[in-house]
Amino acid sequence: VHVRAYPELPRLATGKPDYRAVRALLPAPGGNTTETGGPAERRPSARREPARPADLCALYAEILDRDDVTEDSSFTGLGGDSLSYVEMSVRLEEALGRLPGDWHTRSIRELTAP
Repeated sequence: VHVRAYPELPRLATGKPDYRAVRALLPAPGGNTTETGGPAERRPSARREPARPADLCALYAEILDRDDVTEDSSFTGLGGDSLSYVEMSVRLEEALGRLPGDWHTRSIRELTAP
């Protein structure tokens, strides 16, 4: 999920949003933009360190406000709800680099397995 703030949206002569011009402001899939919305230089991706189970345990504990998280815990097993689902999925994708569709039912151990 990417959120971009613009001082003003492009508008048609009628005052309605110009959706074609708005779409043109967005980066191509997989592309990057600068803070002003323009294209950014492509840089090689930094090699990501594999997520460690202890790091994910801490993440689950933080988001779900639980102190009983173990490597065998899953999001649903810990009572995760729809509000925490969104934040957890975004943060997990950042940590893992990819997010399996059934991540919410997998244990932390399974999510960090090679």
